[in-house]
Amino acid sequence: MITQDTMWVSLYYTQPFLHALFSIVVATVWSGLFAAFATSMAWFINNRFFAVASGLILQVGLMLLNMVFPLPRQISYIPYDFMHESASANVSGKVVLIMTLVMTAVIILLALIGGRIRAYEASN
Repeated sequence: MITQDTMWVSLYYTQPFLHALFSIVVATVWSGLFAAFATSMAWFINNRFFAVASGLILQVGLMLLNMVFPLPRQISYIPYDFMHESASANVSGKVVLIMTLVMTAVIILLALIGGRIRAYEASN
């Protein structure tokens, strides 16, 4: 385990079970966020395939952004990098928390706007 590419390294050496549990929780939360993102994009995209693939498209887009606009110390903000225990890039707990909050806000915003648009369309 390397400090830069794994969150909670000291916990890995003292309590490996808790470290694995936290990693599973982070992966579970992000899997749910991607499912909620695809669901909220379904309000805007009529094609089912593209609605379901919107999470993948977001991930690839974030990978491209990370290559073009990297954070200092090469810290990754790609969910792929912090969804498993040992990443291929530098990972920061603060960046993971910020990205989780941003993704949650985007999902809520998309769901509210999409729901209102569909409700308006249904009433007319």
